[in-house]
Amino acid sequence: MHETGWCWPSLLATDTVQDPVQSEEVMLEVFVELWRTAGRFDPSRGSVLAWAM
Repeated sequence: MHETGWCWPSLLATDTVQDPVQSEEVMLEVFVELWRTAGRFDPSRGSVLAWAM
């Protein structure tokens, strides 16, 4: 994940949840939701990062 530029969500989840196992679960849920709603992304409206936030 860090190699692909997505380290900030991992760090945010770890800082928020304070448990590495739960942090991984949160990240999995986030990525599943992003995958599920990927069709809503419109590059003319902004970056993937902005959309994901």
